[in-house]
Order: sequence, then C-alpha cells, then structure tokens
Amino acid sequence: MYIALEEWDLVFDEIEVIRLQEMWKEGKGILEIAKELGRHQLEIAALIMD
Repeated sequence: MYIALEEWDLVFDEIEVIRLQEMWKEGKGILEIAKELGRHQLEIAALIMD
C-alpha cells in the first residue's frame, strides 16, 4: 500500500492560514513563507492551491 504525501504535515491552524495570506498579499514567495512558518515549501504550495 502507498499513502501519498504521508511525510507532509498538511494540517494548518487558523493563525498559520491568516499569516500565509498576509505574506502572499505582500508579495512574498513560497520559499520565504515556508521558512518563516517553519514548513516545507510543498506544504505551503498545497495550502496556496487549496
């Protein structure tokens, strides 16, 4: 059996979502947002796509 994305933490609390939205509106990139939130860049990309 294979579980996709098992190694990623795709659960975000409301504060993280709000902070991501603020940084995205400020024009910050995925790498910068990921570093500031202490997340993998692909976790941030998944949230942006959602």
